[in-house]
Amino acid sequence: MKRVAIALIALLLGLGALPVIGAAGRISEQPTCRDVNRARAEEPSGGGCFEGSTIRRAGVAGLLYCAAGAAILAMVIGAAAALRNSRGTLFALAALLPVALFFGAYGVARL
Repeated sequence: MKRVAIALIALLLGLGALPVIGAAGRISEQPTCRDVNRARAEEPSGGGCFEGSTIRRAGVAGLLYCAAGAAILAMVIGAAAALRNSRGTLFALAALLPVALFFGAYGVARL
């Protein structure tokens, strides 16, 4: 039963990485509002721009990419823990890393 729970949580972490990668790609392609206001960039057809500097936008996108990579790594560690029938302590610690990186990106975006 424990093996199934670890494997299921690991799979959910890996699947959670996909929308995070998509969001990071979308953020990195968005122009900043400063660039739009100074006519250096065109506003996207869907509207909206990134509130903040180019460096902050790159930081947010980078942290999101790191969070997605950490989630995939945690998925692999969880699969190994389930196959070895271990306690999953390393998996639990590895699962906290993508969550911390995601909230770090959120914090950088809201500064």
